[in-house]
Amino acid sequence: MLEPLVRGREDVVAEERRLLYVAMTRARRHLYLTHASHYEGGRRWRDSRFLEEVRAAGARTVVERTFEAPISKPLSPTLSPEGERENLPAPTPLSPKGERENLVLSYSAIAAYRDCPRQYWYRQEQRLPVVQSAEAVHGVILHEVLRQAGEARKKGEQVTERMLKSIHDAAWKEQEFPDPRRAATFRRLGAEQLEAYRKNGGFDKPPEFLEHPFSAAVDGWTLRGIIDRIDRTEAGWRIVDYKSGRPLTRRRRDMQVALYALGATTALSLDPIELEVVYLASGETIKVEKVGALVAEATTQAAEVAEGVRAGRFEARPERRRCRLCPYRLACVEAL
Repeated sequence: MLEPLVRGREDVVAEERRLLYVAMTRARRHLYLTHASHYEGGRRWRDSRFLEEVRAAGARTVVERTFEAPISKPLSPTLSPEGERENLPAPTPLSPKGERENLVLSYSAIAAYRDCPRQYWYRQEQRLPVVQSAEAVHGVILHEVLRQAGEARKKGEQVTERMLKSIHDAAWKEQEFPDPRRAATFRRLGAEQLEAYRKNGGFDKPPEFLEHPFSAAVDGWTLRGIIDRIDRTEAGWRIVDYKSGRPLTRRRRDMQVALYALGATTALSLDPIELEVVYLASGETIKVEKVGALVAEATTQAAEVAEGVRAGRFEARPERRRCRLCPYRLACVEAL
């Protein structure tokens, strides 16, 4: 009577092992396996029965790390700006008192903390990897094309439709796109947006700097970033930030370019400064007003983030839409 039940259970175990094997053998360079004792709800989960088989590969092959969720502490609610392309700064060392020394923040790090300190903790402190979306990779491609076309313009060359198309085609060949089904659509739209920008005079004037990095000391912490483009004007300088996605809210947009202005004035000694945001998808160009006031506000907000990071305040701020879009949702026990 028990034989069919035993055979059925063995079939289930064999199917689990097969699925795990198929998933593991898709990795090309590195393989990350994660498991937790608690997910959603009150149930406690046991480790997979196959972990011991994985560990049998030996310590030189399998490296294990344990992540403990940070203790939540209250923090006043704030806004949640968008992220940016960036190179993640090295993890900030702790002082003997447990406070972070030589704190380095970028706009996207500040935005992540203001959005949800727990998300900042996963990304900046624990360095958990994130799979890039098709939209993010498309943005990288467009920025690379704009950089190369800008460099050609700096050398005195005219940016023609043919040149722009050639650079765009080469950038696509060098970048692995994560969604092959939508690749042709993204490629066509990107070519159209770049050509529209060229026709509207985007390359009429040669830029002064392109993809220019900065590192600025700001009241006990360091602000780092990369400015897409800087033009010289009759009155001073113009910072141009390219956006390949949908338009940001005004507050999010203003905070990002204000931090760029802070970095440009502090680290690059550029003054006075104009701020301009170019939305490639819509062809719209926004000139940001009241730069001084925006820089002062952004500096205050960034200082609040620096204080929270130094104090180790990494509480979660669960909100349904925000959690649904968070790349660390499955790792966060407080996600909605």
